[in-house]
Amino acid sequence: MNFLKVLNTVAIMIPLLFVIVGLFITDLLALAMISTILTGIIQLIIGISYFMKFPKNNDIKIYFVFVVLFFICISFNLTSGWIWILPPALCSYLSILIYSPKE
Repeated sequence: MNFLKVLNTVAIMIPLLFVIVGLFITDLLALAMISTILTGIIQLIIGISYFMKFPKNNDIKIYFVFVVLFFICISFNLTSGWIWILPPALCSYLSILIYSPKE
């Protein structure tokens, strides 16, 4: 579980570091936006690993329902303003799941 915590922290820090450096080197701001894709991929891997470790946990199932909802909306071009709130919300939700103590 510690590995998932470290990997999640790294995934979250990648775009943040590019944004901080991008404040001084503005060419890297575009790279920060692109690196969020990498963060999403890493978080999906973390979510799958978490699900394999805790298959009966309903919270991780809720996470995957919203991940699927996001990809369905993107696939069918249903990209209204609210849909872009979902990736940061999912990132936060998965982080809370990983960092909260388990029974």
